[in-house]
Amino acid sequence: MLALARYRFGVWHATYHQLQRPDSWRWSKQQRIGAAVEQHCTGRIPTSISLAGVVFPTFRVGLNLLGDMRATPLRLVAGNGNDMGRWVIVPLTKKQAIFLPAGVPKKITFTINRRQYN
Repeated sequence: MLALARYRFGVWHATYHQLQRPDSWRWSKQQRIGAAVEQHCTGRIPTSISLAGVVFPTFRVGLNLLGDMRATPLRLVAGNGNDMGRWVIVPLTKKQAIFLPAGVPKKITFTINRRQYN
């Protein structure tokens, strides 16, 4: 479904159930004498992506799948081969639940927010 450098998101890895990608642009107001204010598009605001999903570490994945993704910009590639460019992880939020007797979580939910790296 998606690959963020060496990290894979799909049915047998970390499964995401929501991908959100808002797009917006900057508009500046230009005051005019005797006429209404005019607006000009001055560029696109850097794109961000939010990815929410779940990992079951005891099922084929292991605990280190959501390892240290924050250190460097990572290339994001969609399942259809579309190269989406390089992205940085802004926050990576993990929530662990349903523990085994040794304290190992059986379920980890995550939210990864990414911003385009230029």
